[in-house]
Amino acid sequence: MGFIDGLRESIRKNDYLWMAVWLLIVINLWFLIFLKGDHFSFLVLLGCALLAAGGLWGIKRFSVQSLVNEGPANEYDYKIQDFIHDVRPLCEKIFEEEITELTRPIIEAIRNDFSTSLAWLWEETDDYVSQIEGTVTRLKLLTTPLDSLNETRTSLVEQLLADCELLSNNVRNMHHSKENSFMDLEEFLENQVFVLKNEMAKEKEVFYDYVNRMLTRMAKNKDDIDIDEYFDMDKLAQQFRVMLEKALQAFQMSFYDSVIRELENFSGDIVGQMQKNANHMFNTFQDIVEVLEHMKQENWDATNLSLRQLNECLYQSDGLREKSSEIMLTLAWQDILVEKRWQEMSERLFIVRERAKANLEEYVAGFISNRLNADYKGFSAMAGNIENSVLYKALIDAEVIYELYKGNKLDDIIEDGIYSLLQFVRPVEAVAGRSVRLTEDGIRTLKSMKNDIRSGEYQALFDRVKSVVNEQCPEAAPYLKDVYPRTFYAYSSYPYVKQKPDNLNQAAWSVFLEITRNDNYEEEIYLLVGLMLAIHSIRNKYIHPLKNLPLGLEDMDDLEAVRLATLKAVSIMVTHEFRGLSKLNFKGK
Repeated sequence: MGFIDGLRESIRKNDYLWMAVWLLIVINLWFLIFLKGDHFSFLVLLGCALLAAGGLWGIKRFSVQSLVNEGPANEYDYKIQDFIHDVRPLCEKIFEEEITELTRPIIEAIRNDFSTSLAWLWEETDDYVSQIEGTVTRLKLLTTPLDSLNETRTSLVEQLLADCELLSNNVRNMHHSKENSFMDLEEFLENQVFVLKNEMAKEKEVFYDYVNRMLTRMAKNKDDIDIDEYFDMDKLAQQFRVMLEKALQAFQMSFYDSVIRELENFSGDIVGQMQKNANHMFNTFQDIVEVLEHMKQENWDATNLSLRQLNECLYQSDGLREKSSEIMLTLAWQDILVEKRWQEMSERLFIVRERAKANLEEYVAGFISNRLNADYKGFSAMAGNIENSVLYKALIDAEVIYELYKGNKLDDIIEDGIYSLLQFVRPVEAVAGRSVRLTEDGIRTLKSMKNDIRSGEYQALFDRVKSVVNEQCPEAAPYLKDVYPRTFYAYSSYPYVKQKPDNLNQAAWSVFLEITRNDNYEEEIYLLVGLMLAIHSIRNKYIHPLKNLPLGLEDMDDLEAVRLATLKAVSIMVTHEFRGLSKLNFKGK
């Protein structure tokens, strides 16, 4: 369409707008003439008024004449627009039905699973809160019969009562947090559906535009097809339903994945609030224990307070203080922050790797590749597989950067040994993410093992893991201290356990879960568990939850341990398979 045709079309469709523009032009023209003149002139005003009237008449006449000339096509235009207006409510109804049909099973499954997880997560906290309420009552009763106190004793009692009030406030906050967590879940899920509707809303407009263009084209071309047949609402509605179903099928997996990703952040908020309350409890009980210790040192013989009562309250308070600490460790909200920080470091590690490679001759990587292929099973097979070449190349690059760092080369690029250490972590995490999976049965079993884990049921099995690591990779053995049962219990306590592990800690415990049911696996599988736990432990040592850069390398032994553990762990994962409560199968072998 040329400029003139475009202008005509614009005037035809927007005649009142062009009339307003014409009036503004005439008014500005009159204003300029008035400014240049010495006095007001009725003749000029009359001329401008006639010019304005003539222009308005001309624009209107042109618009009306265009409609007359257009004839039947304009009639079809109105009919088409009226039809689209009428069909919109039917399409809106279909849209709501299809969205509901897609989202209801997904939302219900997530709601049921996560609500159960929340309730399960709150079980222990509820028991803990109940114990706190009982202890607060006993502490208050402890001070009730006291009289004739000196200034020191009075101060201790007042401090104890103040701490009891803090505990009561914290208990109320924990009750509110529990109620809010379930209500927030419903609001969160509703919002996810709302977001999907907004994303899919454009599909409706695409369909309306398609109908408009199709019918307009038919009207202009005057096809022999019976146009009234295409004005059948039921037929068009069915077309819309088919189109929408196809679009929603494409969105189904991405919708589920996006809900899970957001749910992880939501979980972090809930866990963070729970841990914040537990931290307040811990600090308050710390104060109470100190007050009770001071009270024990006072001579209460002249009062009604018995030493037995005091010792009982001290024992209970100290136990609840430890329980607060256990809850903080179990929920491990810092682990969530560490994972986020780790993801943020990807770009920095990539830059270091690419800059280092740019300053090397190609034969260096080839030499290291040949050496690793000879030393570790499965590496040569990875190198020969196109699908696995990226992972294999990342391992080679990590080894290259390690050699450069040990040789004190490219210090301006490899500023700290931590960048060499973390280069090894990335590929072994990727291999574990491709190889290890929890089954549905495995997830259910894991959640049912909480009490057994806490009671040390599998300590002997984990001791075997440590023994194998100590024999076959002693460099990694020191990093398995205090790992079991704390981190295994924390993993089993996580409110939403996925089949695919997010990190090496989850991958390790997924494999360990399988050997709790079948301890006849060869030693390499036990070794794999220990190696992944050691790598994860060292990685976390150098990631601060509130800093986006890693901490500096403290000990060269950490780097050596991660390197050896990575190479051995990758070799095991690419050469072994099993299937049970969890699965180990490196895809693309």
